[in-house]
Amino acid sequence: MGANILKQFQMKDEQEIEMIPVDKIVFNKHNYFSMDEGRVEALCDEILAHGFKSAIEVREISDDMYELIAGETRTRALLKAYDRTKDQKYLTVPAYVSNMSDDEAHERLIIDELLKRNHTSYEKMRAVEELQDLYRKRKKEERIPGRIQWMIAESLSMKKSQVGTYQKVSSKASDAVKEKLRREEISVESAALLADLPQEKQDEFIADSKNYRKQDIEDFKNSQIVVEDVSEKQLKFDETGVFVEEEISDVPLQKRHIGDIVKDLYETLEELEVKINMIEFKDELKLLQEIKKECDTLSNMLGIC
Repeated sequence: MGANILKQFQMKDEQEIEMIPVDKIVFNKHNYFSMDEGRVEALCDEILAHGFKSAIEVREISDDMYELIAGETRTRALLKAYDRTKDQKYLTVPAYVSNMSDDEAHERLIIDELLKRNHTSYEKMRAVEELQDLYRKRKKEERIPGRIQWMIAESLSMKKSQVGTYQKVSSKASDAVKEKLRREEISVESAALLADLPQEKQDEFIADSKNYRKQDIEDFKNSQIVVEDVSEKQLKFDETGVFVEEEISDVPLQKRHIGDIVKDLYETLEELEVKINMIEFKDELKLLQEIKKECDTLSNMLGIC
């Protein structure tokens, strides 16, 4: 699916290539992805030996000015070729000019980067964050179907579980954990394990630990477990008809006639039936109605009106 998404942005055969001066092109402000200088050098050598073989992609942002959408490595390699030779031919670049909105260009950049090059886990997390914001906005404006996590997974050719891991780290990990991820000192899987803890506990682990293996994190998490005195609770309707929790008293219940108990049970079932019917729990409603029938039968046997 990722390839299909990318294909939507690819140039049509009939679209013409324009020669654009490099000084009329601004680099994309959304491109936070790391630049492989070795790759730039190697591509520069290739350009000097064989020429510039592949057009970049830009969009016009003002009269005679363009923003780069795809091809930053190639553009930087071209500039390096000029620095080496001072040949004027390396100051213009073949480019497709696309008509994209800000959001479309942003999405195009992320997908192009993630599908074409290897990136760090931190960069992938940032990509998931930004696509999440873009797709949330699109769903609101265009009412498109599908879960955002699924949309991101399809766009980036990732498993949904992978996207979920990046989302978890993005939303729950502390700044200290994210910084370790940025420095590639912790794996995204270990960061996700830490993200289960409160952020102050995450920071405590980061400060006190020298390595961040998953087993070490699991041991730390287990050491944080505190056995609480959990009192037994029950659900009941309050005076306004809302479900609330209350602790079950240790005081023994008063002896009551079976008829009173059945009558109270029936009244509670009637209140519960209204609540369940309102939220359309069809199977549960059917079961409740069967219980009410049994109560009717028991009431008749006991002579309860």
